[in-house]
Amino acid sequence: MSSKPIRWVAAGDNHGDKGDPESLAALKAFCADYKPDVRIHLGDCFDLRSLRRGVGANDAEAAESLKADIEAGIEMLRWYRPTVYLWGNHEHRLDHAIATS
Repeated sequence: MSSKPIRWVAAGDNHGDKGDPESLAALKAFCADYKPDVRIHLGDCFDLRSLRRGVGANDAEAAESLKADIEAGIEMLRWYRPTVYLWGNHEHRLDHAIATS
């Protein structure tokens, strides 16, 4: 019996809007060419630096930074389409912020 090898790729630490555009473009091109069966995200898809600094209710600049960060992370997830998503410390920070707000 012959089995087909599983093609996989793992990426992480893109940190939302702090991600390196050249590296992300290279990953996107690699995935388009390699066509992995499994795509693993290793965590820290978002930077969430505003949460680390403590976004205040009237802090428009920090809120705008958080919005840009989340939008960039979501955009990466849309094209990368991970089949496995592992949490990094930044996802844990978000979970803690949600649980304690």
